Amino acid sequence: QAATNGFTQRLGLVDGTGGGDMQNAVYFRALQFGNWTAVTEAANVETTTDTGIAQSTSFQNFKIVQNASGTSVTFYINDVLEATHTTNIPTAPLYPDVNVKLNAGGANEYSLVDYYYILISGLSR
Repeated sequence: QAATNGFTQRLGLVDGTGGGDMQNAVYFRALQFGNWTAVTEAANVETTTDTGIAQSTSFQNFKIVQNASGTSVTFYINDVLEATHTTNIPTAPLYPDVNVKLNAGGANEYSLVDYYYILISGLSR
């Protein structure tokens, strides 16, 4: 989706559903005309990094990787490392989230997600 003044986008993992605010999350966010921002949020405290990557009408590839010890999260756009966070990394259970929120005055906005893939490794029973 190209940037417009009518919506906010979120792609990643969050601790709740329903599109509302969450307290724990790891995701990409685009606010209205802004660039994509990498976000880690724990106990309602955010760490954010402006990736410098503008929203686009072309498909983009977003990737979030947390290291095995849970001490860092890396954010990639189109296979290029755009941010590394080592603060406000949540330990709460997280769920997949693709969210488009219409703001006041927004027209019919949308975001097309072609593919969503989650890989969790290192689990044991």
